Amino acid sequence: MKATYTYLADGTKIKAVNALGVGFDYIGSFKYNRSNSNITLESVATAGGRTYKTSSGYEARYFISDHLGSTRLVTSANGTVLEQNDYMPYGERHSNSALAASTNPYLYNGKESQKDFGINYIDSEARFQRLDGAFNSIDPLSEENYWISPYTYCNANPINMIDPTGNITDDWRIMQNGQLIFTKTNDLFDRFFIENINGEFNEIAKLDKHITDQGITLVEFPNNGKGFTRYGEIDEGGDHFLQPSVAAALFGAINDIYQYDNSIMVQLGDMSAFNGNKPGTAHNGGSASHVNGRNIDVRYIRSDRKLSPLTVDDPNFDKSANQKMVDSFYKYGFKSQLSYPMQRDGWLLNHTRSFKNHHHHLHIQGFAPTIINNKQ
Repeated sequence: MKATYTYLADGTKIKAVNALGVGFDYIGSFKYNRSNSNITLESVATAGGRTYKTSSGYEARYFISDHLGSTRLVTSANGTVLEQNDYMPYGERHSNSALAASTNPYLYNGKESQKDFGINYIDSEARFQRLDGAFNSIDPLSEENYWISPYTYCNANPINMIDPTGNITDDWRIMQNGQLIFTKTNDLFDRFFIENINGEFNEIAKLDKHITDQGITLVEFPNNGKGFTRYGEIDEGGDHFLQPSVAAALFGAINDIYQYDNSIMVQLGDMSAFNGNKPGTAHNGGSASHVNGRNIDVRYIRSDRKLSPLTVDDPNFDKSANQKMVDSFYKYGFKSQLSYPMQRDGWLLNHTRSFKNHHHHLHIQGFAPTIINNKQ
């Protein structure tokens, strides 16, 4: 026996020891050395790396990661490079004597190597993962992708993707730079994963697909979530249906706005009805442009952050926040947006054009995103 692992009921690892009782305890961001019943602090995870307990006090080490979360550089507090890593596609550290090395176990995807126990695996939380593309367990969703493989880690694309839960099998990955990565699948739902500032993808939604009589695939965008809510009554037949690509771009724009100012709540109005037609008139809907799940109404942002409506000439109209909102929609592919100029000076939001009856809301349209088709 090389190692014994202890977990909480929710799968959180709390201890790993070898046959002699030597190993580590884990409590939140703290990692402890264990030698039978003797426990001492080893290190603490921080936003930029780890702080280690040393004989003379504490030593900060900073991790520089790539888009996969893999540690590429480890530096000391004064900037000295302690470690430099290049990787093979599935995580094996490239053998190069010119690269500085250290005892840091947090390498590929930022996950912990098990080499302290003589095991050439990393603990990626969803699985123990070898670094040569071989796995010791099937993926949780293998039955939904049996035509690919029961080991469909990252859809066999580990250079561009990570799979921290074993559940990433499709469909939309929303990049920080405004791009969308699409993976075609044959299931009845679409999953949406958004890239965080560390280059990691987190699942934010799983939405059922609806096929209209015209053969257009739609999903129902949620009424509420982080950084957004809806306004108005729900129309009969629904009013929040979008094409999946449009939904992915909307998630991306909302996240971009939330990162700019997390006090902003984007208020969403009419989209399309369940059948792809224009929605009803419960909240001034019924516009003929709201068909086939491509266009969205959005209220302007108030400086007091209240969720009540306002016009572009209202004293509470927040110029900078509304321009950021328009810029975020533009970044994710909405290239033609309708607004209205201020009466007092004619000021108009950049990336929009003036259109009547849009003094109290934006109309988001002209969808022309950058979509990368990830062929399996």
